[in-house]
Amino acid sequence: MGKKVGKRLVEFRKKIANKNYEPADAFEILTKEAKAFESVDVVFVLGIDGKKSDQVVKGVVKNLPAGLGKKITIGLFTKSDVKAAKEAGADHAGFEDLFEQVKSEKVDCDVYLATIDIMPELAKMGLGRILKGKMPNPKFGTVIEVKDVASAIKEQKAGQLAFRSNGSLVHCSIGRASFTSSDLAQNFKATFEAVKQAKPTVIKPQNYLKRIFVSSTMGPSIQLSFAEMK
Repeated sequence: MGKKVGKRLVEFRKKIANKNYEPADAFEILTKEAKAFESVDVVFVLGIDGKKSDQVVKGVVKNLPAGLGKKITIGLFTKSDVKAAKEAGADHAGFEDLFEQVKSEKVDCDVYLATIDIMPELAKMGLGRILKGKMPNPKFGTVIEVKDVASAIKEQKAGQLAFRSNGSLVHCSIGRASFTSSDLAQNFKATFEAVKQAKPTVIKPQNYLKRIFVSSTMGPSIQLSFAEMK
């Protein structure tokens, strides 16, 4: 079976070598070649210097048209009605008890939310050092008013996508190979627009987006042609 998979990948690489594809065509090829369980990733190669703080690219895609195709686990830091939060869909909810569970690694959620009233206390407790990239942040819509708990959980469960540059790259998973090519193309477009809007002010527009690649978990990268989208 290994030889068959290896041969398939070799043929796939030959097929896409030295070619640029429109997004719709790229996802059509990808969904035919990849296995349904594989994730679909996009990598944006940017004209930034990731070592400079004023050139870090970060943001969130609040509404992915087709979602992410996986169960999103939610942890909510709050002193308000924990029972109501869990009924609204939070997988874990609480304050000091949830903090201790996260600190001891007994709980590890995909997304953490926090009600705005307890953020100063969470900061003093050192939650940012523990969660690192998952720390609740108003810019990502993860610091919320108590009255907005239910709607925020619903939005996160539907699939919001936070991104942050690593060096000169932004790497995101935008769905699964079991999605239709149309769904993947819609998710890509929403992600593309969010990354484009996150351009640092010190970078000229023509120098920002350099190259874009999409791939499945175990497949080769397909380079996109995105001149019209720019």
